[in-house]
Order: sequence, then C-alpha cells, then structure tokens
Amino acid sequence: MAKLGIDIGDKHEAVFTRDRPQFISVREGPAQVSLYGDWEELPHGTVLSGRLIVRDRVYGRLTSATTPKGDSFPVCLEVYDVQDGERGMARESGNDSPSNARIFTSERVRAVSEFE
Repeated sequence: MAKLGIDIGDKHEAVFTRDRPQFISVREGPAQVSLYGDWEELPHGTVLSGRLIVRDRVYGRLTSATTPKGDSFPVCLEVYDVQDGERGMARESGNDSPSNARIFTSERVRAVSEFE
C-alpha cells in the first residue's frame, strides 16, 4: 500500500451506503464499502471489497480497492467503528442473529500489515 501513499496505521472514513447515515442490516460474507473523500492516491468513491465477519462486533477485512476509473489495487484494511474507535463495528440492537447484524453506515478503515 506504500505505492498508494498509505502507511500501516493510517485511517480514513468510508461508508457502506452513499445515502444519508443510518442503521443498516449486514450479513457475514462478501462486502463493499466506499471511501468518503480522497485518501492519498485513492480518490473519493473508491470501492473497497472484502469480507465481513459477524461475531460480538462486525469485523471487516478489505483486500481490494477499485477506483471510479476502474483501476484495481490490493490492500490490507480493517474496519473500525467511528463512535468508539475500536476494531470492528458495534452491533446495534434489533438483530441477534449469529450471521446478521445491524450497524451504522459510517466507519473508518485502517491500513494493517496483516489481519488479526
């Protein structure tokens, strides 16, 4: 990710949906989020793809970035909660399923060297 100007530990805002911020339902498995604003060499709207893992929190491991122009890059990013700053997104009440959860649409992504 150094080629993109992003260092390990750097964080940036991202969203699950471009609609107004809200609570949404997500399920374990493939997922995409979009960068909110430019992040070094990655422009606003870059789609970050990877996988969500639903546990006590909703963890995200993002491994690919595709810019609005279609350029793709490998990345190693984890999802962090905007509210509490912890790794993974806090589960909101309303869905206690082991494979689905309600979360807020805004989060931060953090560059990591490997996934925890």
